[in-house]
This record gives sequence, C-alpha cells and structure tokens, in this order.
Amino acid sequence: MTDRAWARWVAYLSMFGMAAISGVYVILRLLSEGIQGTGNDWKQGDWLINRDLVETRRGHLGSWILDIADLLAVSPLTTVVILQIICVIIIYVVLLYAVIQVRQPMLLALIILSPGLFIIAWAADPQGSLRKETLAYLAILLCLSGLISHRIWIVFLGAVVFVLGVLGHEANILFLPLLVGVFWMFRDQINPRQQIGLGLVILCAIPAVLYGVTYARVADADLVCAPLLERGLEPRICNGAIAWLEDDMATAMTRIIDSNGNARNLITMVLVYLGAFAPLVFALWHVAQRRQAIWLAILAGLPFLPLYLVGLDWGRWLQLHVFSVLIIVLAGLATRRFTLATIPHPAPVACFLAVAILWAPTHLVGASWLWPRFLSYFLLGDVF
Repeated sequence: MTDRAWARWVAYLSMFGMAAISGVYVILRLLSEGIQGTGNDWKQGDWLINRDLVETRRGHLGSWILDIADLLAVSPLTTVVILQIICVIIIYVVLLYAVIQVRQPMLLALIILSPGLFIIAWAADPQGSLRKETLAYLAILLCLSGLISHRIWIVFLGAVVFVLGVLGHEANILFLPLLVGVFWMFRDQINPRQQIGLGLVILCAIPAVLYGVTYARVADADLVCAPLLERGLEPRICNGAIAWLEDDMATAMTRIIDSNGNARNLITMVLVYLGAFAPLVFALWHVAQRRQAIWLAILAGLPFLPLYLVGLDWGRWLQLHVFSVLIIVLAGLATRRFTLATIPHPAPVACFLAVAILWAPTHLVGASWLWPRFLSYFLLGDVF
C-alpha cells in the first residue's frame, strides 16, 4: 500500500471514528436527560413549544409532538428525546454515506473534523447541540444523499423535512438559499416535472415563516408551559426557550448589545471564526476552481448574518456557516463542478486535524476543550 493510499484510509478512519465517538456521546447525553426526566429547557424545551392554548411561532411542531406522546401514552420529553436520537443517527449515517460516495477523504476530513462542524462542536459543547437547526441539517443531507444516489423519493422526503423544520423554527428558512443551490448544482439530473414538484413542496415553507412572523411573541409564556405541566413535566423545562417567547425584537437586540457587544467578545469571536475556518480554507485551496469555491464559502454565511443581531448564540451561527460550506463542497465534488488541483499532503492535514479535534466553538462566544469532557464522561462514569 502506497503512502497516499495509507493516508486516505487514515482520513476515512479519522472521520468515521470521530463521528462514532461523537454520535455515541451525544446520544448518551440525550438518554441521560430523558431518563432523569427533567429535560433541558433549551435542547428539549424549544421542541416542546406548542400552540395548544395560545398561537405562537414554532408551536405546530410542539403540538404534534404532544399529540404523538398522548397517542403513545408516553411523556412528551421521552418523545422528543427519541425523535432527537433518530435525527442524530440519520444525520451521521447520511453524512458519512455522502463522504464515501464523493471519495475525497483527504479534502473532506479537513471539513468534517473542523471544530465548527457539529461532529466536533456538539460533543465539545452539548448545551448547544440538537437545537431545531437539526431539522434543517437532516433535510439538506437527505436531499443531497438522494441526489447523489439518484433516489428522487429521498429528495422529496428531505424537502418535506425542510418544511417541517421551518414550521419548527422560522429561522430555518435561512437555509433556503443553500438548498436551492444544491438543487441548482444537480439540475442536470432533476427533470422539469420533479423540479416543479420540489418547488411546490419548498414553497409550503413560506406560510410557515409568515405564521412565525405574525405570532412572533406571546404575552404570557405560562400558556405555552401549561400543557407540559399537565403532562407531568417539571416547571424548569419552561425556563429557557419557552420563557423567551415573551421577548420582543427590541429586547433581544438589547440583550445582544449588553452581552456580546463588547471588544473582548468581538475579538474572541473573530479569533474563533478564524480558527474554525483555517482547515476549510486550506481544503478549498486545493480545489481547481479555488476562487469560485472560496467565494461560495463566503457567500454561504451571508444568510445567517441577521441571527447575530437577534440571538446570543454566535457560536451556533458559526456552525450553520461551516455546515453550509460542507454541503457546497460535497455537492460540488459529487457533480464534478469542483475538482482537485492537488491532493492535500498528509502532513499538514494531520497537523490541522490534530489541532481541530482538541477544541470547538461554544454555542455562545468562546471555545470549549473536547477531550477533557470526553474523559470525564466515559472514564469517570458520568453517563446517567
């Protein structure tokens, strides 16, 4: 086996191994939250926002979850945790399937194992994981894998999941340019009838956004919380995403200025951004269409800029950008619109990966060390 072939296998093993460790860790954390019965006021609380007693944005998905829980005679928290675990498994499997099909492990390892992608970031900072952008990740990866495998039904399934994701959180509509871009790259293999069908499905997301804008705020978040308390959940599940439904846009922006609008946090965010994107830039530098790839990578982050004005989770917004770059690269390589000018040399790739898997951006502003968290969780038995 040549040195290059050996390096390719090491890249594959690194991606699959880290994905397996990360996935198991994230699922164990979810099971812990579900078994303890308390849940997390952000990770599960956001999914349980409902419209049973009052109209509110994001409420449709939560009400459907409550209906399913009632039908199965289980706790809504259990229902959410199971749904989240299913999402994690499908996302990781579908992503690795796309990596195998594209067959450029040296390049993709730099992006898959970037500190800013969810594989590392969710494990390093579990509090920022499994928010409702998970549904957008799932939808876009399903569409991409369906296009790569020439299974149009998977593409339509992904489009439906995208609409559900926008119903669950109106900000997921910001992924629409990315999704349209993926369809554009694969336009040669989608016939006109299928294009019309996909367009009609995606258009269903527009009323979801309008509904979210119309009912952007509730006067009393207790009306959203009451159906959860009636089903036996603890009041603390309502202290996060549900309680924040009472805030208007002005309050949110004021909170951003007070919390993140200082020189220290701004400089920290710039440094974290540079650290997260360093391996991505190195990867794109080896693409023959380098200029086009880098410009697309920059443009991929523009739809998410408004989030920095209304949400404290700047690290999560960075993760959305990194995910978008990954999808663009996967789609470009799969359609041969991107080709490699040179294969990244194993030595610098190894250096980038060694640094990348040590840390990740937190979901707010800052960085979190990965392996101390892993060691305390697995070796010290802090699982349930």
